[in-house]
Amino acid sequence: MSLKQLRVQFPTIIAVFFTVAMLIGTFIWFNQNTDEMITTSTKYFLEMNARSQAAAFNTKLNSQAELLISAAKYWDTDKIDINDSSLVSSMVAEIRELGTFSRIGVADLNGNMIDNSGRISDVSETSWFKESKAGHLEISNKVQFDRELRDFLYMSIPILQKGEVKGVMYGAFPLSVMSSLIEA
Repeated sequence: MSLKQLRVQFPTIIAVFFTVAMLIGTFIWFNQNTDEMITTSTKYFLEMNARSQAAAFNTKLNSQAELLISAAKYWDTDKIDINDSSLVSSMVAEIRELGTFSRIGVADLNGNMIDNSGRISDVSETSWFKESKAGHLEISNKVQFDRELRDFLYMSIPILQKGEVKGVMYGAFPLSVMSSLIEA
């Protein structure tokens, strides 16, 4: 190719080079922006999904708490002496099913708990008993293990009589209750 031909074709070569550079630059820009849009969309979707799951868990826990609160209100009468172990044992044994709770128990202020299977245990040193005795609803912050229930979560609430804490109601429900929500 001669110098004269090169001068004639030089603008065409520059135009082709510029066009190819623009196409490559546009492709790189599009690729980076697409990746960023996908990342942003995915983060948004995951955050909305997590919020939705948290709301569902909160609803499920609230419904469990409402069941336990309703059962505890049954004890809000002068006629029931929480310190009478035979009376408490018979009353708790009558609670065969309460929602998804697998185990229900009632403890007096000394920490002597009778559950719906008739077992008596001392729970006076447990954190959930102390919190509920102080008047708070307590929900386990970690999964517990029991030979009969396998993995479970628990809730405990104060039993009030005439506005005063007279005992604590305990309920344990299997972790599968929450697992089924995750699977759904």
